[in-house]
Amino acid sequence: MRMWSLAGLSCGAVSSLLCLSLSLAACNKAPSTSPPSPTQPAAPATVTAPAARPQGSAEPAASESGQSEDCTLATPLTPGVPGSPGHLIPSTRNPNGQSELAALMRSMEAALKDARPLVAQGQQVGPFAPRFRKIRCSWPTNLGDRDAQFDALAVSYLAAVAKLDASSGAASAAAFDGVLGACRSCHERACSGAIVAINALRLPGAEAKGGTAATPGEPPASPPPAR
Repeated sequence: MRMWSLAGLSCGAVSSLLCLSLSLAACNKAPSTSPPSPTQPAAPATVTAPAARPQGSAEPAASESGQSEDCTLATPLTPGVPGSPGHLIPSTRNPNGQSELAALMRSMEAALKDARPLVAQGQQVGPFAPRFRKIRCSWPTNLGDRDAQFDALAVSYLAAVAKLDASSGAASAAAFDGVLGACRSCHERACSGAIVAINALRLPGAEAKGGTAATPGEPPASPPPAR
């Protein structure tokens, strides 16, 4: 009986040593590479904020009415810029050079001339309002022309331009004619010689105010130096 107990004790000790060895072996195994449990929350994604837009990197856009808060009658004109007194812009039409406003109106004429055949086909043109909005804060040839009456006419003109920008199809022709009408209203007050060129931009068949409609294929005339 005593020997049996010793044998049993020996077997127990051996079993204990074996269990300890197995436990140590389990601890030395490589960590599991199995995917995380579905219940484990995923790490939050890193969101990169958009870079800040540098101030003054682009001109402020005109509103739906063609207006811009930074370009009004109250906006001071900057001396020394191209087209200001003493810094007139070279011109092949005027050997003395042209003012900032005159150059802008020349660009308006060219843009409307290019848009004319597209409007006749019912296509959408522009946008012109962001380009033309400076009519309210450009140096004129005669500084006295920049007054409340001119500014009110410029506001009406920009509203007509914004309407043209938003028009397409059959509405484009009426909107285009509205822009030309706004041009005429302003030039009836000053620089009336430009009205001939404005009427030449009319679409074939359009009824002109103070002039005749352009005939098909007739090239628009160029106005005299504006303002």
